Amino acid sequence: MQSDVLKEFIVNVIYNIQGQDIACFDISGKTNITDIMIICTGMSRRHVISISQEILRKSRSLGLQPYGAEGMSIGEWVLVDLGDLVIHVMQKEIRKLYELEKLWN
Repeated sequence: MQSDVLKEFIVNVIYNIQGQDIACFDISGKTNITDIMIICTGMSRRHVISISQEILRKSRSLGLQPYGAEGMSIGEWVLVDLGDLVIHVMQKEIRKLYELEKLWN
C-alpha cells in the first residue's frame, strides 16, 4: 500500500475513535527510519491504548503486518510502527513535554 493512502487510512481510524490534534509529517528526507510520522492525542490512558489497538486491528485487516507497538502497558505514549509510517499516540501532557512536532517540523 502506498504511504499516502496508508496515511489517510490511519488518520481516518484515529479520527473515528476520537483521537485529537492529529498531525502528519513527511520526514522521508530527514531520516531513513520511516517516511511519514503521525502524532495524535488520546484523552486518557485507556483512550491512548484504545486508539493504538484500533490502529493495529484495522491495519491487520488490510493485510499489513505491523512491526510492533511499544508503550501499551503504560498508556502515556504508544508508538505503532507500520514501517513506512510511524504513529505516536500520546496523552496531552506527554505530547506537550516532548514536543515531537518541533523536532520534525
